[in-house]
Amino acid sequence: MAEKSARLATDLTDVVVRDTALPLGLVDIKVCSIDAIWSGLKFVIPKEQR
Repeated sequence: MAEKSARLATDLTDVVVRDTALPLGLVDIKVCSIDAIWSGLKFVIPKEQR
């Protein structure tokens, strides 16, 4: 997903990704920068549901 400070025209944001994943029962546990434009989120199934 594009970082907010990157000023890249995209509709893929952390909010869009979280709004998609959280209703599926996933939780985000990590965020990392890939480069000046992109970052990544790590989602997992909650421990009590594994």
